[in-house]
This record gives sequence, structure tokens and C-alpha cells, in this order.
Amino acid sequence: TGRALISVELPPGSTIADTRAVAANVTSILESIPEVQSVFVNATSETDASVSVNFGPKQDRDRTSFAIMDQARGLLTAVPDTQIFVASQNGQRDITINVVGDTVADAAAAAQTLVAQMRTLPSVSAPSSSAALVRPEIQITPRPAVAAELGVSASAIAQTVQIATMGAAGNNAAQFNLGDRQVPVLVRLDADARGDLAQLQGLRVPAEGGQLVPLEAVADVALTTGPATITRYDGQYLTAVEADLAEGAVLGSTLVQIDALPIAVSMPAGTAILAGGDTQTMNEVFTSFGLAMGTGIMLVYLVLVLLFSSFITPFSVLLSLPLAIGGAIFALYLNGSAIGLSVVIGFLMLMGIVAKNAIMLVEFAAMGVARGTDKDAAIIDAGHKRARPIIMTTIAMTAGMLPSALAFGDGGEFRAPMAIAVIGGLLLSTLLSLVFVPALFSTFDGLRGRMRRGLVTVLGANG
Repeated sequence: TGRALISVELPPGSTIADTRAVAANVTSILESIPEVQSVFVNATSETDASVSVNFGPKQDRDRTSFAIMDQARGLLTAVPDTQIFVASQNGQRDITINVVGDTVADAAAAAQTLVAQMRTLPSVSAPSSSAALVRPEIQITPRPAVAAELGVSASAIAQTVQIATMGAAGNNAAQFNLGDRQVPVLVRLDADARGDLAQLQGLRVPAEGGQLVPLEAVADVALTTGPATITRYDGQYLTAVEADLAEGAVLGSTLVQIDALPIAVSMPAGTAILAGGDTQTMNEVFTSFGLAMGTGIMLVYLVLVLLFSSFITPFSVLLSLPLAIGGAIFALYLNGSAIGLSVVIGFLMLMGIVAKNAIMLVEFAAMGVARGTDKDAAIIDAGHKRARPIIMTTIAMTAGMLPSALAFGDGGEFRAPMAIAVIGGLLLSTLLSLVFVPALFSTFDGLRGRMRRGLVTVLGANG
């Protein structure tokens, strides 16, 4: 794609000035890479920034995007006290694994162990855990017994603290009337007071009867640290483990290696691993593909039963479909490509074409047998007369898929495996179907004849 997105995370307590300085350092490092054409920095918070890098389309450079991003990772390791991750243009890393646990500590500990073991895999690059850093925070813990005795509710404490630190929101916000419009006014404590525990402890909380009670009388106020965000899934705490694929690595085989790691084989009590990101998408794609393939084959079988007026003859068509899949997988193996979403789409398209070629042969042979022609002669005649349109279809499809198989233009790497799978499946199925399909038809037609004669014999004996 010629683009990459780099996330920069600074230590807790960093200021926006620190983030600006680190971003400037990252920008100067990236601009030293010859292929980099532009760098855009977006500071999302005081401690986080995203850096968009454009290094141009592949036809304008000599190196692949993998090589450029690997160089960027190596150069950015020199930036101190930061966590820096290089991802593709959409900002999502190649591997996402969610670790869930009964507590935040359990999920974080299991995720850190998984990250350490993933670093030993050559196909995995720069694994990291979302639980790596904690932020300074002020924790306010109500004392329920005292608060109930004084008539102070938990919601009153929360509302008081929210207005003092964040300001009133929604309909509770003050409005300044300018005549034709109203401007919301944010009223809260100034920055120094929001960081002063003594002043926060002295906040007045409304109680029943209109009295005001000091916050320190009904709650404990303490300066501590904690996670910036807490993510839960099905009632459990979730920590994400993310990583990139090394150049030439494939997601499916890499996930198999990750599943074989000791921590994945025997997760600590109260923790589990869930698929996420591209991993979850891949699982859903193949599950949906299996459902679509099974449903499609069943519908094709029902149509063939109506076409041939037989429950057995359609199998001579359906059993030719594995020829196409075998040819497609063999072509992908020779090209070094993996089975992805585009290949799955190619499989579905390929099944229809191969089934159509087989139907042309079987239907012509069945019509010859129905007219009284000898079965072997009808099969040979069908091969002679249907070979030409079958071969012409294969040549036309192969020629049409060739530009995609050569991966011309941006995004060609995504389309190429589909074209390669279709070409390989068509070529092998065409070569073998002219022999395999007639042999299947002869076998099943003979089986149907024997079953019919056996049924007649049984009915005659019972009659």
C-alpha cells in the first residue's frame, strides 16, 4: 500500500510537550529513510501519538513495504522511554490475541508471559501487551456505612467529584445566552486544585436534608496508579496481545505455532485465550466458507437430481469438484501463496465452473444412453463433442485471470492468490475431468442399473 501507521506511547506522567518532542525525534528518524515521502503526526493524548508514514506506491521504489517497516522498527528502537509499534495503513496489527482473566492482574500476567514466549518465534515480530503501562490516578473509595449514616449516596459522591474535576455535562452544564444561541460554560476546579488531595478531600457532598458533608468524611481519597482503561469481555477482564508477522510469514501457520506455546497449551487458572483482530476474522471467514460450500453443494445436488431424474447420477458430477480444489491448492503451493479471503472466493467461483463442465459431459452421455446408444459409445461421443467448449472455457478463464495472477498495480498481492487458485484448478480439472468424469458416469450408471434390476427382482419375488 505504500503507507504505515506508527503508534507512540510515552511513560505515565508525560506532558504534551514531551509528546511533541518525541514526535519530532521520530519524524526526523523516519525522514532519514530514503523511501519516506511524508510524515504526519497526530497527538491523541498527553502520552500517545500516531504517526502516518507515506513511502509511495511499490512501482516507485526498489524495496518492499516489509523491508521499509523493518528498517523503521530498527531505527526507532533508539528512541528512549517509549513504546513504538509499526503497523500497516489501517493501524491494526497482523496478530491480535485476547487474554481474559478473573482479575486485571491475572489477565495482565498471562498476557506478559505469552508475549515473552512469542518473542521466541521467528515468524512473529514485536509482540506487545496492552497492559504494559499504568497511569497515576486519584482513587476515591466510599465508606458505605458512614455514608449511609450521614445520608450521603454513592451517586452524590460521584456527581460531586465529576463536576469538580471534569465539569458538568449535558443538561446540567451552565449556558451563556448570546441571543440567537447558547454557549455551554465548563465550570470546574482549576488544574492545581484538581491535583491537590487536601482540596479534593474538602469538597462538600450534599446529604439528605440539604446538609453538606466533607468528602473525606464519607470516602477515602488516595493518590495511586492503575490501568488507563479497563476492558471486559463476558464478565472477565481482557488484555490484548498484539504482534506483526515477519516478512514471508503466514497468519495461519503462525497461529498454529502460538497455540503450541507452553502458556497457550496450559493457561493459568482463571485465564483463557480468545481470538481477536485478523485471527477472529480468519476463523469467521473459514466457518462461513464451509457453510456456504456445503449449502452450495447440496443445492447443486438437488438441481442435478431434477435434471437427471436420478439420485445416483449426480454424484458423477459432484465427485469431480475435488479435482478443482486439488489443482488450486497445488498452484498456490508452487507460488508460495496462502489460503486467504480472496482464495476462498476463488474456490466458490471455481466450483461452479468445474461443475458446469462436468454437467456438459454427463448430460450428453446420459442423453445418448437414453436414446439407446451403447454406454461406452455414448461416453466417447460426449468426450469428443464436449471437449472443445470445455477447453475454450478454460482458455478464456485462464487468459482473463492472468493479469490478476501477475499482481499488477496497487493491491495486486491480495488479488493474485485468487487468480492463481482459479487458474490451477481449471487447468487440472480440465485435464482430468475428460477422463475422470466419464469413468465416474460409467461406474454410477452401472450401479444404478444393478440397483434397478435388484429392486425389480425383489418386487417380483414378493409379488
